[in-house]
Amino acid sequence: MTYWLKLPAEIRCIILKSVSQDYRFSEDKYSRAGYASVCREWQGVFEPWNFRRLILDQDRIFGLKDYMSKRTTAHRREYTTHIMLRIRLEEYDCSVCQSKEDNNTIHLNDLTFSRAIWQLLAILSRWPAFTGRERLQTFGAGLTLELGAYSASDSEHTFRDFRLKPSYPIQSPRDIDDSYTSYCLHDQSQETLDDPTHGWVDGHQAHFAQILEGAKKRLTGTLTLKYDLPEFPSQRRKLPAVKIITGLLIRRQFYRQISAQSLGKLLSQACSNLEWFRYEKWDDTNHPATHFYHRIQDDPMQRILQNLPSTFRKLSLFEDFNSIINPKRQSDWYTCPCFAESLAQSSRSLESLSASFIVDAEYFFSEFTLSQVDVSTVPKWENLKTVALTSSILIPANNHSSKGDLLQAAGIAAASMPKLEIMELWNGDKGISCIFRYINNVEGHGISWESSFYIETPFCPETLSYWTGLQRHPQYGNCDFTVTVTKVKRDIQDINSHAYTISNLKLKDLVLDSFSYYELFWEGNNREIRNIFNTERRKGAEENGEINTVVQSI
Repeated sequence: MTYWLKLPAEIRCIILKSVSQDYRFSEDKYSRAGYASVCREWQGVFEPWNFRRLILDQDRIFGLKDYMSKRTTAHRREYTTHIMLRIRLEEYDCSVCQSKEDNNTIHLNDLTFSRAIWQLLAILSRWPAFTGRERLQTFGAGLTLELGAYSASDSEHTFRDFRLKPSYPIQSPRDIDDSYTSYCLHDQSQETLDDPTHGWVDGHQAHFAQILEGAKKRLTGTLTLKYDLPEFPSQRRKLPAVKIITGLLIRRQFYRQISAQSLGKLLSQACSNLEWFRYEKWDDTNHPATHFYHRIQDDPMQRILQNLPSTFRKLSLFEDFNSIINPKRQSDWYTCPCFAESLAQSSRSLESLSASFIVDAEYFFSEFTLSQVDVSTVPKWENLKTVALTSSILIPANNHSSKGDLLQAAGIAAASMPKLEIMELWNGDKGISCIFRYINNVEGHGISWESSFYIETPFCPETLSYWTGLQRHPQYGNCDFTVTVTKVKRDIQDINSHAYTISNLKLKDLVLDSFSYYELFWEGNNREIRNIFNTERRKGAEENGEINTVVQSI
């Protein structure tokens, strides 16, 4: 330390900030925490980084009391903007990996999940509101709570997804690597995997359609909050209210789901000051076979809409799918009309809304069809600025008029959104990409259509009249209304999944969390990424003389 102290204070500060900002996640959980214990000077630099984003499992929850709740450590709360509770469930072996969880396992997992949720909320409920000018200016006044649940065994049997592994290295925004180095290295480590029992031969998983339904159900099991626990006060079965939570995040990283009823309880009881909720779930492996089924069922997702607090402003819903979990799912997927209609009613006070593959825009705009529309009686979306919705109509198989009807209803609805800046209606799957976009912001004013299946305009004169009649926002200045129709540049055979369409959305960040998009893009383009990675590594090896050395030795 003697030599360190001889450096000018400005140089020391530059070095410390450089070290803290260059930090990357490693399996050594305390590699950066140790820096803060060197001296007071280092503590002031590293503590804000150490406590900004916390990743906990159920065994580390009570550490919050020691590290952040004592009189001498309470200041650390001011640094925290994000807490991820990653609940670790019971492990299992090959004797049960191909069958769904039995009632005893479900009960034990529910207890583990419930205790972890209760214990964390009980601690956070005692945290006072964030204060201080620096906190409010730098981080804002709120805290994001992220929830996820997995078993360490989930990645050791039939499913070997990299993101399911406990050692998965993508844990903070700075871990995101555009070259996907960690993914490519993981893939290389799997090249010799030979496990026919679980469907793996020479590093490849074959016969997706033959994966037993029981194995899928175990992976995608649903967790439910239980209230009959000693930890819950006997006089009232209610979750602790946490006023500092302003954002709730559930990402697609893990397949396991939280029941809609439990989410409703979280929203109504624990998150009374919630401003936004991002919910990414996986499609049910028992996807209903008929449209009629959906019309007669009460969608449990409606319970979420019924429990949104008055502070709520931003909602993002995403139902994902892939060829392993849902091999029979088609691009003309079915959704629940009643949930879409409920979402349309519940979203009237929102500023931003995204619902992907969980509702169909056709039903969201159902009250604006020409046969029944009376705009004067319809409540407005007074604050809505951005909205992104999927629709199964946007595929080649559907006729021209059905697409026109959708765009016409959307145009009528847009007139009830006085602050609307961007609306995107889209659909994407293997070989399919389609985006309709309306913009009214600094970029311009107009509509555009971009699809992979035809270039003819879907805009009839009547449809155009509804869109051209929308007023330009005066703060962005006058400009001509533009209409653009284009065909996507990529060949149909190169569109591997819905990740391609999402990459072309203006509202990509609203549709999907940045971590989730990173994962999804790999899953849809891993072959191309691996080829680029291997080419670059080979090029580097040749430049360093490594290839020649190998050849000569052979």
